[in-house]
Amino acid sequence: MILHHNYQSLKAIAHGYLASNHQSGTIPIPIEEILDLRHGVNIAPLPGLQEVAKTVGFSSSDFKTITVDEFVYLNRPARYRFTLAHELSHSLLHSDLYVQRPFNTVDEWKQFVSKLDPLDYEVYEKDANDLAGLLLVPPGQLEVSAKIQRNKLAGRNDLGAVPDDLLRSYIANPIAREFDVSSQTVEIRLRRDRTEVRPSSL
Repeated sequence: MILHHNYQSLKAIAHGYLASNHQSGTIPIPIEEILDLRHGVNIAPLPGLQEVAKTVGFSSSDFKTITVDEFVYLNRPARYRFTLAHELSHSLLHSDLYVQRPFNTVDEWKQFVSKLDPLDYEVYEKDANDLAGLLLVPPGQLEVSAKIQRNKLAGRNDLGAVPDDLLRSYIANPIAREFDVSSQTVEIRLRRDRTEVRPSSL
């Protein structure tokens, strides 16, 4: 059974990791540089990975190599960065599991995943997704950026009836560009942190 981490514990893991590995706190988080300089990870683009394995990336169990779909590597920078953070998250959360069931190749990874209980697989992926979002969009910096976007909306009198979900989507776009992630990643982070998206004047 794979241990599920609640969101607060994932926040603590992300905070501790960034405090140790990215002390400057600059945004966007230089995830590729961190993996290279701090962990010596080799990034291996592979043509057609998504079609063959139904995933855009996976790491070897020893975390020495992250294999990434070549198209994503070359053409989808936000998704590529999230994939790197996702695989880093697996290494932080699931290293014990990887020691028990080592793998390196695409086929070995597919076999590893196929043997996971469906509920365990759901936890395995969800926790890695949540931690990846926290690593790429740290809570403190997100709050600062959200406040800037809220202030830009202050004084507008046409937003009172606009649902929070639409306001969240609206401010997510400029924040996503700042953090070099997808707007979906920012929307999820805003929602999970319960970050205020409505200007105080509304």
